[in-house]
Amino acid sequence: ALLSHIAREIYRRLQTGTLVKNGIVYHDVFSGKEATDCMAVILNHKNRNLALLVGRALDSQGFINEVNYEHRLRDSPGALYRFRSHHGLPVEMIDEEQRIKTKDDVLMDTKRVNGIFTVLTECYSPTCTRG
Repeated sequence: ALLSHIAREIYRRLQTGTLVKNGIVYHDVFSGKEATDCMAVILNHKNRNLALLVGRALDSQGFINEVNYEHRLRDSPGALYRFRSHHGLPVEMIDEEQRIKTKDDVLMDTKRVNGIFTVLTECYSPTCTRG
């Protein structure tokens, strides 16, 4: 599975919203459970651990991050994440024009994500033969 394709799909499908963590309101975020659910649907796989591993591969490339940069992707409704586009700024500090630009930035970020998740790939070399 190409991580750039998965990144594009998760960005397209995952709904962001306003959520609260430790009494702080975060905008344009999603939970780790929502990310894992979405990843499992994209991969067409029931194994949540596999979906979580793919999500962590995207996390390690900076495509998504935990709102406080405390930990990697977790399959938890209480863990909140956002796409990298906000450059660490609170959403309240970003005006509408900048939000449009940051949305474009996220689409550009999907092009920066690269790699092959070999666990989901039977053969990814041009010289590979099944045997």
